[in-house]
Amino acid sequence: VDLSFRAMIHFDDGDAESARALLEEGLALDPNSIVLHNALSRVLAAAGETDQAQLHSSRVEELQRELSKTETSQMRVAAQVFEINRSLQAGDVDGCRERILRLLPEADEELREQLYGFLDSLFRRAGREAELPAVLQEARAAAAARGKD
Repeated sequence: VDLSFRAMIHFDDGDAESARALLEEGLALDPNSIVLHNALSRVLAAAGETDQAQLHSSRVEELQRELSKTETSQMRVAAQVFEINRSLQAGDVDGCRERILRLLPEADEELREQLYGFLDSLFRRAGREAELPAVLQEARAAAAARGKD
């Protein structure tokens, strides 16, 4: 963001080339920067390079869609973890299992491993070790159902 501000100061002072060079250097380091793509689009549009400006503007839209999708997924995961905790507090082992099975398909690898470990611990603490192999198999199948395992 600082780089974008510095570039736009150059741009506002009439030094579009310095602004462009700074923004291009920044994008070489962070090709997914929404701020840098947006600023470069503005600089290019002002220079009359509308095709190049549109490419960067399109990239901004694409990155914003990706960010929105990621944030929505993170909120959904957080809500599901909250529900798992509510079931845990209520002593509802089967409710926890069901909620974990719903969460696994969209969980990343690290969270999946944590959820498998949580199931293991949960069923052991509940004295239901005999069910554990089937529960873990069911959990891995749930994760694999969406190509995540």
